[in-house]
Amino acid sequence: MHLTLGTHARRWGVATLPLMLLLTGCVPGIAGVSWQVDEKALAPRELAQSMTFDFEDIGGSGRMDQTLIVTNTSGVPILLNADVQALDASGKGLPDVRVSGIYGATGGRQVLLPGENVEVLVFGGPNAAKATDVRVTNIKAKGATFPNVSHHVDATPVDETGTELDDPVIVSAVRVTNANKATVSVGVVCIVWDRPQAGEPQQALEVIPLASVVELAAGQESTLRLNPQAQAKIRKFATSNAISFKAFFTQG
Repeated sequence: MHLTLGTHARRWGVATLPLMLLLTGCVPGIAGVSWQVDEKALAPRELAQSMTFDFEDIGGSGRMDQTLIVTNTSGVPILLNADVQALDASGKGLPDVRVSGIYGATGGRQVLLPGENVEVLVFGGPNAAKATDVRVTNIKAKGATFPNVSHHVDATPVDETGTELDDPVIVSAVRVTNANKATVSVGVVCIVWDRPQAGEPQQALEVIPLASVVELAAGQESTLRLNPQAQAKIRKFATSNAISFKAFFTQG
């Protein structure tokens, strides 16, 4: 699916919630109760073996392209470190293609909740256009302490008066809203999407960090003022490229 001008983060919800629930905005469990991590029962090797990975080059209706679906069957939140190698259509590795993730799912930044989680990949290098699949190796995982949440955290662009915007050209802040009954930590980014030809996947042209960690109390709404550099970058692309604002779960 390709984004067009005027669309932003709320179209998909947060990337860290189970994929099957992105459109419903809820996850199973008791809100406000933390998953219990028993390190003796779940050793790092067992945690790593509880992870499975699927790649979608072009997403279906309502889904982003170039997504890595990380399924956590351990029953507890996990922080993951792993290597991701790009593959061509024949399954051959592309060693000169750089692979990065917007939310840091394979770099120990994004908290991977039980169930399906979504990471968005970006390919770089001279043969990036040949990448149609990935291989995940050298997987290392550890349990993370995180509350059992029921809602994603919305990231909404607003102007100086706090009015929600469909067109980010005059964005001055991002409002993040935690509807959960527990305190959560999130990272916040702005994604500028490229303009692919028909039939090609859409990927991030530029990712603008807006906040590395924001702690939100239960039910809290907070407004993040954008610095001049971030505002300038967003306005540079606002009239030509689709732009999304995303919040993802992380540890404080």
